[in-house]
Amino acid sequence: TIGVFCVIFLIFKLPKAKPLGGVASMEFYISLSSISVFMSLMLAAMIRKADIRREYLWFVLVMAATATWVTFSIFFIILPDPYAFYAANLSYLGIIAMPILLLRFALKFSGSRAAGSFLATWAVWLIPSLSVLLMLTNAWHQLFWTNVYRGTLFAGNFILTLEFGPWYWVHTIYSYAIILVAIVILVYTTYKRKMHNILLL
Repeated sequence: TIGVFCVIFLIFKLPKAKPLGGVASMEFYISLSSISVFMSLMLAAMIRKADIRREYLWFVLVMAATATWVTFSIFFIILPDPYAFYAANLSYLGIIAMPILLLRFALKFSGSRAAGSFLATWAVWLIPSLSVLLMLTNAWHQLFWTNVYRGTLFAGNFILTLEFGPWYWVHTIYSYAIILVAIVILVYTTYKRKMHNILLL
């Protein structure tokens, strides 16, 4: 989990990154990202193996989405054009899916009946589905990216800059809102179970 949060921090800092020592900082970023991918996949595999009743399937999918996000973020940094842009799109598949998968896990973890509702099962996927569609067809309308060029300096190298379009901000606000809801559900459920155990004692 620490590795995942470290990589999330680095990814969000990336557009503002300044050279920290050329190749050394690039190797540090890639090494930390690779550790995060390894940890995510190992955790997913361990839980998948131990989860006989498939109660934590959604958490396994959260880890898989995180691994997809970070893996293709590495390729985004190291690949030349136009492959770096393809890697960015593949990375965003994980980014777009992860909040919904996290919400599904939170609802399942809480035991809420809402986990099987139409809203939780299908409606929450509407914005992410549109985001994927608009991202993949961006060349026709520029709603997700308005401009793509090699201009961001990172670790002494110029990497692709993706200028955000109007739909990108719809995706971002929606994703953070879903993540916030999922975190509130997880924290509340954990607190409620802890208090229940204290009362039992």
